[in-house]
Amino acid sequence: MKKFKWYVYFIFILLVCLIVSNVYWIFAINSAKETYDRNCQKNIENVKKDLGEKFANDSKDFLTDISIPLTFFVRDSIQSNRAYQVEECFNQIVKNKGFKEISFVSGNTIQISTNKKYEGSDFSRFYPEQFSSFQKITVLNEKGIFFVVSPVMNINEKVGFIILSYGLTQ
Repeated sequence: MKKFKWYVYFIFILLVCLIVSNVYWIFAINSAKETYDRNCQKNIENVKKDLGEKFANDSKDFLTDISIPLTFFVRDSIQSNRAYQVEECFNQIVKNKGFKEISFVSGNTIQISTNKKYEGSDFSRFYPEQFSSFQKITVLNEKGIFFVVSPVMNINEKVGFIILSYGLTQ
């Protein structure tokens, strides 16, 4: 029987070490990749959530900004007995993306609405009763739909209020 030289054993040991280190390296890389993927997914979810909140806040600001001149327009038109202008304005606004309905409520009755079924009805059948008590422009978010309630004020009294509904579309 022939004796193996020391370098044959040495090559065998190096080969075994190489195989073991490659197997370890493959498992370590896979583990690191899985961790990286999980972290990336969490970051993506956080960014989506942050952007959704920013979009909602920007939409609230937009709706508040649009409600101010609309309120003055409605007040002036109602005082001048030009309700047809208010109706035309509401219809034009609702044609834009995101706007659902706009109603003008005087007393407890819906006087003008883009939904003709609502006109002449008690507003509490379609909207929460609390809307009539708001004294300033208020934006409420209910299940992805913003309701903007804007009181229409005369010099010394509340003439009515506008209810604008806007659906978030991203």
